[in-house]
Amino acid sequence: MFYALSRGNFTEEASNADLKTISNQDSPLTLGVAVFKPLRNNFNFSASLYVSKLDGAVSTESGTPVSIPWEYGVTTYLGYKTPEMPFEVYTGFDYERFSSFNTGELLLGEDISTREHTLLYGTLGVAKVFQFLNKRWLFKGSYSTSITSSQSRPSLVNPQAFEGNKFIVYLNMKYNKDWFYHGFVKQHSLEGATKLVVNRIGIGYIF
Repeated sequence: MFYALSRGNFTEEASNADLKTISNQDSPLTLGVAVFKPLRNNFNFSASLYVSKLDGAVSTESGTPVSIPWEYGVTTYLGYKTPEMPFEVYTGFDYERFSSFNTGELLLGEDISTREHTLLYGTLGVAKVFQFLNKRWLFKGSYSTSITSSQSRPSLVNPQAFEGNKFIVYLNMKYNKDWFYHGFVKQHSLEGATKLVVNRIGIGYIF
């Protein structure tokens, strides 16, 4: 199981107008479970499931408080590494559900609210275990591109669902037999009814 807290910066821009919605969305609570299983012939399987609570956000354009729904995600990866390889290569799928603002609709006089988005990504990444300062560390870096996308409702301005990519840099350190510290940096770059860039940094522990 793992726990993390994180800070996210959301910048959402209407495609055809000079209008932005900017907010800091902090998550005081992200909980998840992860599994790892060695397979035959130097392959392995890993998966994770997480849910994340986000604090209420404020649009800097309107100053209106907005309640943000919980986010959740699922990952499934197949990894491969031989003793001769300097790092492991893995690939698989990421599934995420998150929210954005109805930024483009503000030009129509609509009140600010959220729309929920569900994306399935194809992911390719590398992982490496190493020793540093007498501690065991794990580094992972991955790039994902969207395969399918849906939304809770289409925008009144543009019905297009989000498409794009994300990348994650992840690091953990083994503290003792049962505890690890971990941290990550994640960025989404998506485009649909609006252009959305999300930067998030987080820290936590694994137990």
